[in-house]
Amino acid sequence: MNHKEMHDIYAPWEYLLREKLEDADRLEDADRIVSRFDSEAAMFGIPAAQRKQFIANKVMQLIDEIAEERESHSTRKGRQKGEQYKMYVKTKVEPGPDLILQSLDVPLSKAQSDKIMELYEYGWLRSDIAREVGVPKTRVNHELVKRKGGGAA
Repeated sequence: MNHKEMHDIYAPWEYLLREKLEDADRLEDADRIVSRFDSEAAMFGIPAAQRKQFIANKVMQLIDEIAEERESHSTRKGRQKGEQYKMYVKTKVEPGPDLILQSLDVPLSKAQSDKIMELYEYGWLRSDIAREVGVPKTRVNHELVKRKGGGAA
């Protein structure tokens, strides 16, 4: 049997083998695929030494291709991340004062405070209470701690 026939037998196995070799945890699966390819080539009467040499060459070639793909992929990703970081630094906006914490010093109206307590006692979620009353959830938590005492649950 000639080299072209070996390539024809190997071709359907290459994709499966590549998939297994790319994932280090699946090397045992890759070994099974090589074994199945070897068995199929043996059925066609290819001598063991020729099969062994062919498989070794193809697996090494496949490993080299996978390594090259990884290197080219990781280099591109690194450059993209570097460019993104440069844009982030250029467009970065310094944070202003914390308006939520400052707003905690301003008391809610009695009606808003009572509504928060009423909805909380009915079992409403704090985020739903915040939407209903029209204040941030942080403010709802603050009001509950202030009125009920203790930490927010």
